[in-house]
Amino acid sequence: MNEDDMATLTNLMNGTDDGTHAASHNAAPAELDTRINSQNEPQVLIAEDEYLIAASIRESLLKYPQPLEVVIVQRGRMLVENLKQLNPDVLIMDINLRGLVDGIEAVKRIQQTRNIPVIYITADSRPATLERAQTTQPVAYLTKPFKDHDLHEALSRALQGND
Repeated sequence: MNEDDMATLTNLMNGTDDGTHAASHNAAPAELDTRINSQNEPQVLIAEDEYLIAASIRESLLKYPQPLEVVIVQRGRMLVENLKQLNPDVLIMDINLRGLVDGIEAVKRIQQTRNIPVIYITADSRPATLERAQTTQPVAYLTKPFKDHDLHEALSRALQGND
């Protein structure tokens, strides 16, 4: 874990973090950066409320062969607010988000106004949950712990379908 990750984790534990982080392909998480992506890198929005898992997903994405802009959102409320500001090419969604709405319900609400390819990454492998998730037509449904190769393959399919 680098110094920026440790600072963010400390802020989360102290309740002083707003739950949103942006990073370019080679940068550590920082506060949300809504500037226009001048390099036209695909933007991947990660919705994951557990920081260490979000950081693990981000690290996997940094190994992807194509440069990406990665934004981490740790609270459902921030997800909705950030979708107004950002234009993600792909959404990587945890199903068991804290709050009133789980990841599947959040995706259903998003799909009412936006068509963003979704990759679920979750520890929940129950058939009923998978069935609910399938109603949103995700690109992939990966269980934790995931393999980089599986995430990269799903991301490639999502980006191809979003061209």
